[in-house]
Amino acid sequence: MTKLVPNYDKLSIACGDDRATGEKVMNDEDIRENHPLNRESESIETSEQATLETLQEGGNDQDVTSPEVQIPQEPKAKRSKKAQDEAEIEGIKYALLTIADAFRESTTSHDKYFKESVAAYERANIKLPISEADVWKLLQEMQVERHMLTPAYTYLLEYPEKVRALLGLPKDMRKNYLVELMFGQGRPSRNL
Repeated sequence: MTKLVPNYDKLSIACGDDRATGEKVMNDEDIRENHPLNRESESIETSEQATLETLQEGGNDQDVTSPEVQIPQEPKAKRSKKAQDEAEIEGIKYALLTIADAFRESTTSHDKYFKESVAAYERANIKLPISEADVWKLLQEMQVERHMLTPAYTYLLEYPEKVRALLGLPKDMRKNYLVELMFGQGRPSRNL
């Protein structure tokens, strides 16, 4: 542990943790399979098999067994590639499920917001049971004071459902009801 390694910096660059990536990357098994010396040994094995077969055909009394045939295993690089592909597929599935959940949540909140917006729009756009000119005439018939005509008119246009309620009452009760609507009970009333 105390000895210095000569040229350590240069060796760490040459033998560092960096690895090549891409299609043409080969692991140790791939290199051994594709090495020229390995190909020569395969040709030697086939020539040995041929001589063994000729010995058997020649009727030699000795039992000659042929070499065992081995089924090549899948290289580790390919196995790890399959594992990587499966991991990627699982990652994509998880991402899609997350997106689907987020979409469901946003749709639910959007539906709630949409329903509330529609209700607010409908409240705001309730049609008056009578025209605006008829609302003005109604206020004059109720003998509303001149200084209160405009506020009463504006109030009734903002709340068309109150116009319906006002029209449902007998004529002699309408003015008091309008005062209660506009100023509420317990508030000082202005003379209408």
